[in-house]
Amino acid sequence: LYSCRSLYAMLLYGTVSRPLSGDVNERWLNLVENVLEDVVQFVEHVSVTDEETLPNAVNCKPGTFLNDTSGTCQDCPAGSFSSTKNAPSCSLCAPGSYNDKPKQTSCKVCPGGSFSDSNGTLSCTLCEAGSYSGANSTMCNLCEPGSYSADKGSAVCSLCSPG
Repeated sequence: LYSCRSLYAMLLYGTVSRPLSGDVNERWLNLVENVLEDVVQFVEHVSVTDEETLPNAVNCKPGTFLNDTSGTCQDCPAGSFSSTKNAPSCSLCAPGSYNDKPKQTSCKVCPGGSFSDSNGTLSCTLCEAGSYSGANSTMCNLCEPGSYSADKGSAVCSLCSPG
């Protein structure tokens, strides 16, 4: 068989463009077809996460993503995260959670007494007096009749005193 270097030389110096006769032409075409199939199979099975195959590949850590345009790792912005190596993009924090810093691997849960109602939130909003919420909430609930919350940011309502 031909080596990669000899095939390259044949392609470079025009062996392919010269007409080959009968059996030689058929063997050449079969060889080129087999080599191209092998190259395609190799390329299909190589990924940027295969560090043994590509030792110089970009290796993006969780909290970052691989920017296809620049080929570099970029930090996930606040309000988002990535939990895997070589993530193709960052995921927005879901409602009920937030991220106030960039380069995070997960989102923080909104604590009781607060909420976030949209994706990609940078902070949670405190519940108003007269309402409450549990952890990971997307909205505040009004206190039931006979109960109250006097301050902003209540996780529970207190029962009213009789009378």
